[in-house]
Amino acid sequence: MNSQPEELTLTLDNGVTLTAQTFLGLARQWAESQHTPEEWAALTLTHRSVEIAAAKEALEQAYGRGTSNE
Repeated sequence: MNSQPEELTLTLDNGVTLTAQTFLGLARQWAESQHTPEEWAALTLTHRSVEIAAAKEALEQAYGRGTSNE
């Protein structure tokens, strides 16, 4: 049984609201929003993955979930 909400949202300090169906999708958007498009494009795939994983963990904790592989 999947207990994940249908839609996940995160409102940033600048008022932009990110929306996704999964923690991973929302984490990717959040991590990417912390950089300019040029900075994000310049990051290695490994660095992007590390940032997305950290964001995903923070989101899961905020939503009261443990770490998962979703």
